[in-house]
Amino acid sequence: MSGNKYIKIIATVANNGVIADNREIPWDANLKITEEFLDYTKNSIVVMGNHTFQDRGPILVNRKNWVVTSNVKNKRRTKGIKYFDNPEKVITTNPRTNKWVIGGADMFRYFMFVANEMILFYLKKDYEGDLHFPVIYEDVWDIKILEDNPDFKKVLYKRK
Repeated sequence: MSGNKYIKIIATVANNGVIADNREIPWDANLKITEEFLDYTKNSIVVMGNHTFQDRGPILVNRKNWVVTSNVKNKRRTKGIKYFDNPEKVITTNPRTNKWVIGGADMFRYFMFVANEMILFYLKKDYEGDLHFPVIYEDVWDIKILEDNPDFKKVLYKRK
């Protein structure tokens, strides 16, 4: 299966696969990862599920914020946010524009099958949590370690 070259995933994942605990990130933010996240996604579209949008705080500036939710009709119009009632519409809207999927677990699970690229920051520590990043089938991806330091490993996945 070939990926959509405009769909990309970016995430921070604990060593044991955890991405959240009770809808909260269970680790303190790493400044270097945060800076790289902001650099990668700047002037792009960021795609997230409704819980991620509710939990992360204000909209991300210098980006178009797209939120996938089953409750589009009850969402008040907010400048800088576009709502979608299913992820397929995200793919077909502005189809030749880079879109970075930033969470949560359901969005990662759906878009992993259409994304052409993933950048994952693997923390070198286990965390307690109830949400995990989906299983990555390595035979589908070319994998390149971009950075390996004492705190995290940055890995690029490009669809074969």
